[in-house]
Amino acid sequence: MLTPEGLRAVVDAPIHGRVATLALFKPPLKKKHLIFLATERGAFCVLAYDSSKGELVTEAMGDLTDRIGRPAECGQIGIVDPECRVAGAHLYDGLFKCLPLDRTGQMREAFNVRLDELQVVDVAFLHGCSKPTIAVLHQDTKEARHVKTYEIDLKTKDLVAGPWAQSDLEGGTSRVIAVPAP
Repeated sequence: MLTPEGLRAVVDAPIHGRVATLALFKPPLKKKHLIFLATERGAFCVLAYDSSKGELVTEAMGDLTDRIGRPAECGQIGIVDPECRVAGAHLYDGLFKCLPLDRTGQMREAFNVRLDELQVVDVAFLHGCSKPTIAVLHQDTKEARHVKTYEIDLKTKDLVAGPWAQSDLEGGTSRVIAVPAP
């Protein structure tokens, strides 16, 4: 909480593991924001703050890991669609895990989609798209960096080529930041 003296802790809660990803989101039918948190070992939870009790409440939890797959070289990435239709995680080269969300923020059955790009540097959900759309920043074998977009089809549980792509970005490009329209 922000006070005249500075920031003050509201709640202190133990997390059993090292936090790898953290994303704040607000489902359409919820009054408060939720936190999507994943640890380095692939456990995840969705947390909410209960102001009447002054404590964190676990809304959902689970495991993002799969039996097969090579861990992503650039580390884990966890993101949530700005429209709160799906949360996503990139833990393994060539795979993107989708966790569909309903309008209250409850998670439905997770599924994996295959990415053509093996060396993913960053992923972000785009704003204002009719379907959940990700922008994937990746590196090719010649260490050139490119961005490609994909729409996530939640009915067929597959990726569809997105609205645009950009090749040959500057060599030091390391982040994709989705900016909403003004």
